[in-house]
Amino acid sequence: MRNLARLFLFISVFYTANIFAQEDSSKIDLSLSGDIVSSYVWRGSQLSGFPSFQPYMEVTYGKIYAGFWASTPLAGPYETDFLIGYRHDYFGISVVDYYVTDLNVNPGNYFRWQNDLTSHDLSAEISFPGTESIPFRALAAFNFYGADTENSRYYEAAWMFSKGDFSGEIFIGGTDAEGWYGDYEGIVNTGVSLLKEIKVTENYSLPLFSRIIVNPQKENIYFVVGITLK
Repeated sequence: MRNLARLFLFISVFYTANIFAQEDSSKIDLSLSGDIVSSYVWRGSQLSGFPSFQPYMEVTYGKIYAGFWASTPLAGPYETDFLIGYRHDYFGISVVDYYVTDLNVNPGNYFRWQNDLTSHDLSAEISFPGTESIPFRALAAFNFYGADTENSRYYEAAWMFSKGDFSGEIFIGGTDAEGWYGDYEGIVNTGVSLLKEIKVTENYSLPLFSRIIVNPQKENIYFVVGITLK
């Protein structure tokens, strides 16, 4: 998936609403949130140089969840991803359907699933979210059907930290072969991200985040800033 990429592992004002309390793990929980970012950079590649609105909706039942994530830039292709998965305290597994389309070129082919024609790409992903005592997270993602005919693989690890009012992580990601993520095996995504809660009112804070991202294979660097509406 080009310009706003990726697979089956998904403009101006948005918010996060928790409809059901999660006291009982068997309850259905619905959440809604959205980011506004200065540009869309994914796994070391800039998929849109325009500011983008990125909403996310999720339904959770116990440790099982399903959701939609999207990226809508001011101009260019847009992305709509569907994901379903299972979250445990120490691991997560998911399948993501990445779907990218440009209405100026193709008005829509969402229901076209033929392997050599589809704009969908399916990815199986497994992750370790990190814990208080183990402040590291890890991810492995494998594209197995659809637009990525090379079945690319991506691996990422990050050290999570907090300092004063800031929290963040130092991350590094790479691929083991030529494919979507790079022209050869190696590091394609490394950098640091920072998050700070900006107090707006007595009861509401606005998360402000920034990321410095370096892709050694492309010999490029990106700086992204955004806010999360919740």
